[in-house]
Amino acid sequence: MEKNLFDQLSHKYDTKERFELAKIIQNEIRPDIVEHTNKSLLDYGCGTGLVSLDFSKEVKSLILADASSEMLQLTKQKIEQLGLTNATTIQLDLIKEDTDIKVDTIITSLVLLHVPDTSLLLEKLYASLNEGG
Repeated sequence: MEKNLFDQLSHKYDTKERFELAKIIQNEIRPDIVEHTNKSLLDYGCGTGLVSLDFSKEVKSLILADASSEMLQLTKQKIEQLGLTNATTIQLDLIKEDTDIKVDTIITSLVLLHVPDTSLLLEKLYASLNEGG
């Protein structure tokens, strides 16, 4: 079985530089998220949740999806430490599998450069949006 590169990087992933980059990305996304208190948000390729966990207070439900089980393990620990009740994780690689997840908003950050077929991924993400999402 092929080892996921991000499984190998997971415990060294949360660096000062990545926290700073996550803040920049959050600041750019936040204006589009603030009106989502009754909506669901999917962070596809969430890594350790650096970008999206901060939005948990602004959405009804938050799904953090990643292909790396090790990244998700760290994300689960953060969810527990923060006491979040509206955030869940799911191991998901949309290039290799389908999903029946339906959400109102999808974010993805620093993911597409790692995807061999971006058109396929974007089609599957679009199919995961609720009507009007």
